[in-house]
Amino acid sequence: MVSADNLNLDVLELIFAHLAGNDLVSISLVSRSFLAGVIPRLYETVFFRARHAKKYTSALRSPFVTLRTHPDLAIHVRRIDIQSAPCVTIGQIHPHFVAECADAVRSCKNLSAFNCVPRILGPLLGLLQDKERLQKLRIYAALSTKQCEQLLEIKSLQSITLDFPSWNVVDNLPKWVESLRRNLTHLTLYMSQDLNETVLESTVVQLPKLLGLHVVGCSKISHVVILKTVLHTPLLEELSFTVIEPCTGTLPRSPLHRLRHLSIDVRSTIPTTTPGTLCAILSVIRPFSPPLKSFSLRLSDRQLTLWDPVLQDLLTSFASSLTHLALMECSIDIEAIRRICVRCTELVRLEVAFPAKDIRTFTTALAQSPMLHTLIDIGDSHATHGPRVALTPDDVRFLLRTVPNLRKIVSDSRIWTGRRNDYGLTVSMQRCKPSSNHHWFHPPE
Repeated sequence: MVSADNLNLDVLELIFAHLAGNDLVSISLVSRSFLAGVIPRLYETVFFRARHAKKYTSALRSPFVTLRTHPDLAIHVRRIDIQSAPCVTIGQIHPHFVAECADAVRSCKNLSAFNCVPRILGPLLGLLQDKERLQKLRIYAALSTKQCEQLLEIKSLQSITLDFPSWNVVDNLPKWVESLRRNLTHLTLYMSQDLNETVLESTVVQLPKLLGLHVVGCSKISHVVILKTVLHTPLLEELSFTVIEPCTGTLPRSPLHRLRHLSIDVRSTIPTTTPGTLCAILSVIRPFSPPLKSFSLRLSDRQLTLWDPVLQDLLTSFASSLTHLALMECSIDIEAIRRICVRCTELVRLEVAFPAKDIRTFTTALAQSPMLHTLIDIGDSHATHGPRVALTPDDVRFLLRTVPNLRKIVSDSRIWTGRRNDYGLTVSMQRCKPSSNHHWFHPPE
C-alpha cells in the first residue's frame, strides 16, 4: 500500500512545487513526511511586508528570527524580499529588526535574489559580498561613500535595480558595471536626479549583452537620450523610459531587432504635443523591432485621456502580437476597449481602470476578446474622476460568464478566480495587497 511515508522525498518536492502561500503552510501540518517535503519550497522565499511591520514587536517572531534559531533551514532560502521595516518612532527603524535581517542574510549561503526597499541596507551590504550565487539585486540606493564602496564589491549580479540612487552610486556606476559586464543582463535606474547622458552612455556601452534597460523618472534623461543609448545594445528585449517635454533633439532610429516589451512613462508640461511625440516614438521603433508582446503606458496627472492617434498607431503596429497591455492613470472609453479587444487577438492580460458604474457595457466590450485570461483594475480617483466603486460578486460573476476565456480578475486588493466545470461556474476570492516586488514598467512575471 502506497502512503505519503512511502513516497520518495524528491517526488513530494516536485508535487509541492505547484503550491504556494497558505497552501504550503497547510500541507506542512499534515504529517512529518509532508513537512520534510514542503520545507524547501516553504523557505525558498522569505519576505517581510507592511502588514508584518505593523504587527512587529521585539517579542514577536519574524521569519528572520526563525532562520537565526534554525540555521539548518537557511540552506533552502533563495530569495529575501523586504518591502517594509518596523519603526520605533517616526523615521527610526527598530534596531532588533535590522539585527534579525543581518543574521538571516549571513546564514543564507545560497541566496540568489535580494530585494530591500526600506532604508536599512547599511548593515547588510557587507554580508552580501560573499554570496557567490547572488544574481538579482534591488535596493534603495541612497548610500554613503563607504556603503557605495561595499556595493562595488558585489560581483556576481545578472540583474540590478537601483531605486533613488545617490550621486556617489551614479558616479561609480560605470566602474561597477565594468566588473559585471560578463554577467549583467538587466539594469534598472529609477528616480535619479544625478544620472546624466554621459554616465548612462559610459555604463551601457560596456553592456553589449544587455537584455533589459529601464531608466524611469530620471530628470536629466529624456526619451531622445535613451533611444540614442540603445544603439549600443543590439540584443535588447525590454525597454522602459520617460518622455519629458519640452525636449529638443531628433529621434534616432534605434535598431531594436529583438524588442519584446516596451514601457513609456509620460511626464509632460505641454499636453498638446504629447500625442505627436508618442506617435513619433512608435514610428521610429516599428521598422526595426519585431512585433511587441507587452506594452505599458503611464500618463502624468495632467494627461488623463488616451489619445486616439496614439491608440490607432499602437493597434496598427502591434495589435496582432500583443499579449499584455497596461494603460495606467488615464481614462479610456468603452469604444476604445472594444477596439483593443477586437484587434488584439492574442491579448491574454489587460490592465486598465474599471468603469465600475458601467460594468455591463465594459463587460460586453471585453467579450470581443477571444484569449483574455487576466483582467487587472489599475484605476484610481484621478483616472475615474471620482470615488472608486468596488466590484460586487455579481459583477465578477457576470464578467467571468460573459468573457469567453477570462479566469482571473484583480481589483481592490482582491483576486477573483473562476473555474468552469460540468456543474457551471465556481468563483473563489482571495484578499491580497498589491505587491511591489517589481516596478510597474517591468514586464509581467
